[in-house]
Amino acid sequence: MYPQYLISEKQKKRRKRRYKVKPINRQRKLYGQYEKLFKNMKENDPEQFFKYTRLSSEQFDFLLALIDPHIKKNKSKNPLSPSHRLSITLQ
Repeated sequence: MYPQYLISEKQKKRRKRRYKVKPINRQRKLYGQYEKLFKNMKENDPEQFFKYTRLSSEQFDFLLALIDPHIKKNKSKNPLSPSHRLSITLQ
């Protein structure tokens, strides 16, 4: 009787998932910080880009070319690009 009670209590505590991937995370590629802020800064505002990363756009591209093969992920559904991974590291 007691083990059966424990099993039923454990099942009650288990949270039922509403989404496999939350809607906000599904739209990350469209509205995320990297897509909106970082790319725009790199292309249009070199001074702010330097304050954000402590690298010029050319230095960022050079560093990315050096480490790109080492940080690229191939075995994932939606891997982050090497440029995105580097920008996260430099923040």
